[in-house]
Amino acid sequence: MRVVMLPLLWPLGVDAATSGVAYLAVTQTVVRPVGFRQVGPGHCFVDFGRAAFAGLQLQFPQADDGRKVTVHLGEKLSAPCTVDRKPGGSVRYLQAAVTLKAGQEKYLVPLKAADARLMAKDIGAVMPFRYVELENAPASLQAAQVCQLMAHYPFDDAASQFRCSDEKLNAIWELCKYSMKATSFGGVFVDGDRERKPYEADAYINQLGWYYTTGEFGLPRHTHEYLITHPTWPTEWILFSVLMAWEDYLFSGDVASLQTFYPDLQAKTLLALARPDGLISIPKGPLPDAVGHAIHIKTIRDIVDWPLGERDQHDLRPVNTVVNAFHARALDRMAHIAAVLGKPQDEQRYRAAAERVTRVLNLKLFDTASGLYLDGEGSRHSSLHANMFPLAFGLVPPDRRARVLEFVRGHGMACSVYGAQFLLDALFDADEVDRAIALMTATGDRSWTHMIEGVGTTMTISPTPATFAGSAFIQCPLTFDADAFEETLLSVDEKTIPIPGTDIGRALNEAFRAMDKNARRKMVVLVTDGEDLEKSGIVAAKNLATNGVDVFTIGVGTFIVQRGVSTICRRPGSKSTVLCSSPRPLGRKANNAARPLIRIQPMSTSSNTAACGCFCGIDNGVGTDSASGVTFSAA
Repeated sequence: MRVVMLPLLWPLGVDAATSGVAYLAVTQTVVRPVGFRQVGPGHCFVDFGRAAFAGLQLQFPQADDGRKVTVHLGEKLSAPCTVDRKPGGSVRYLQAAVTLKAGQEKYLVPLKAADARLMAKDIGAVMPFRYVELENAPASLQAAQVCQLMAHYPFDDAASQFRCSDEKLNAIWELCKYSMKATSFGGVFVDGDRERKPYEADAYINQLGWYYTTGEFGLPRHTHEYLITHPTWPTEWILFSVLMAWEDYLFSGDVASLQTFYPDLQAKTLLALARPDGLISIPKGPLPDAVGHAIHIKTIRDIVDWPLGERDQHDLRPVNTVVNAFHARALDRMAHIAAVLGKPQDEQRYRAAAERVTRVLNLKLFDTASGLYLDGEGSRHSSLHANMFPLAFGLVPPDRRARVLEFVRGHGMACSVYGAQFLLDALFDADEVDRAIALMTATGDRSWTHMIEGVGTTMTISPTPATFAGSAFIQCPLTFDADAFEETLLSVDEKTIPIPGTDIGRALNEAFRAMDKNARRKMVVLVTDGEDLEKSGIVAAKNLATNGVDVFTIGVGTFIVQRGVSTICRRPGSKSTVLCSSPRPLGRKANNAARPLIRIQPMSTSSNTAACGCFCGIDNGVGTDSASGVTFSAA
């Protein structure tokens, strides 16, 4: 039984679908308010009912020339009729302004430049918002004069319907269906508002949901074909391309895409990386040149699940059970593809390879004592993921199925929203319908109910939410997995959070929230260029000190400087900041003197320890003012 519960967010400017299925242009729908209230003189509150990726259009038929209307857009309220100005995490908020002009009636509220990423020019910038506050608006303003311009791929709302006696299931259906529509705004399935980038696993689950709710094939194929030549780094995501290709054929009945990309799909089985026993292991560092060229990426790494805290303490080993379960599944699907295309020798080869991987996986990665699959070769730990993926992919022999199912059934939702797709598949396929529906309708913070009641009107990547810029959130939970930590560190750049600015205080507070409050020693390492636009860092650091947390700082800028924490300097005519101790940065060019900007003060952060600082200079020509910082915490 197929269950489709996800969707995530965003696009890329790519060509139309390569082969026989029509790909349509993104469109805009005018959404009228469901709620409108005059809070006070010139102060209006607007509720559009659901969040959408959209622009905001205002209409003032008789404008007062020069009147400046302040606009607040956001996804969350801090109080009735009040848009939350500091919502936290990746929840969006924006303050903008519109100056009225005599003779002009319609106004498009200006959004940030980052909100135009990947959008067609005729659509323009969009951001996710549900609520709007207007200040200093004309007293005559009415609800009909405010509209949300929702961007989305053409979506037939009437193509599918669902209704049952359980109102929670009805609400979950609406949440998932609307999320797919709302997050199609870039014309491709994407990860979310932060990166606006397609990922294979997200796209696969969106693909299935899209087929069942719309019956349209263009957007899934468009995304799939883009990802074939523009893959992302996780090993399993590479294998997902084969799964997506097979689903594309099953639903569309069209072989054109399979024919066009057959060599690419063969490479993406990763058969070239197989050991003599059939299992695969991903080398650290670059792939062999021939493999990297064939799959269009030089380096890949195992992921298991994402975010990292959703891995159920999975013991990440070089020969990984989850990865090899995907490998077996991709080989099986590749055999089906070869059969459809009339390639019997290839079909036989891939079927034999799939059977070999399945046999060896059950021989070497299964613990007969516990009756469970281990996380990998050499591991003694059995995570939910190491068992639910083999179960969902039909790799578990009949005599082992009852024990594995018992483990999966009793483990709860110990995975991400992405992982939940396969957990539910495994349960439904095993006729554990009541258990699957119980997980879907559960309350608490690891549920769809929590997303509906506690998060918003579209789905999130994780049931529960520090990188920071103008916002802050936990990028990597506390972990002993050094490789996973390194992966997270390397994935962070200035695009990780599109909201500009620096809020050090919020980053410190997010790090503190992630800690075990009963730990004997707690510390935060703060990597920063020293600029704190919200002026909250000192207060937050002192608050952490009173709670027994040591704060250590590492300054990062664009020049190599002398050791010590002293002064942040800015070069004349540049937005770049550098940390220097003279204030004379080493190696500065003639006529490019630095002037003091901000001083980082040594500060006691506990009764025993003072803040420590050092500086790493990176002369890369990129100003650090706009770069995201990263907070790491350890207990």
